[in-house]
Amino acid sequence: MLKKLFFLLVTLIFVSALYACSNGGDADSKEGEAAGEEDVNAEGFPIVEEELELTFFANKPAQNEGNDWNDILIWNEYRDLTNINVNWNSVSPDALEENRNLALGSGDLPDAFFLAELSNTDLLRYGSQGSFLPLNDLIDEYAPNLKALMENDPTIEKAITFPDGNIYSMPSLIEDDFLSLRLSARPWVNEDWLNELNMDIPETTGEFYEYLQAVKELDPVGNGDTIPYGGTDIAELV
Repeated sequence: MLKKLFFLLVTLIFVSALYACSNGGDADSKEGEAAGEEDVNAEGFPIVEEELELTFFANKPAQNEGNDWNDILIWNEYRDLTNINVNWNSVSPDALEENRNLALGSGDLPDAFFLAELSNTDLLRYGSQGSFLPLNDLIDEYAPNLKALMENDPTIEKAITFPDGNIYSMPSLIEDDFLSLRLSARPWVNEDWLNELNMDIPETTGEFYEYLQAVKELDPVGNGDTIPYGGTDIAELV
């Protein structure tokens, strides 16, 4: 059965569509909504033709405390792919609940919450109030892969649909056989580096040592300082 992994790109599609609709004029203007939706590409990249600025409220894990999400490689790559520039309002886990409640209570909402640990009760409460917009139609129009997954496994749609019939948040999905993520941290090997070093995927401790040594000494990246081994948490390195 599928479990959790956040679909960021799909979220960006939905948020950009919602943003376009909400800025297409009066909320009752179907003409304005239609014009806004035309600005979002139904498939492929970029998601929008004209650069779009969004604000995300994000729970930033403690191990990433030193990183500014407004300028790191992965988000910059997504920005270039999608033409959507996300301004990250990131908070530490120990201040998450307070800052999230302040944002929800003030009515001055971001364009999206990311990893914000919203409870089902809050999702339904604020969704029913109109603070969160239903994603049902957007999934049908802009998320064919997610739609296919839900049709193949109806428990996914059932799990994310609230009693009012609406979907207010994206699911996180992990394949059962993706053991590297489901069980615990597993080492990942850069295939491009293997090709550059003319090496095969290490299968023994000795071969893994040789790979790390080759990366350090032969510098497959070519920057003069390739780091052969790293992780997001010290526990993953021991």
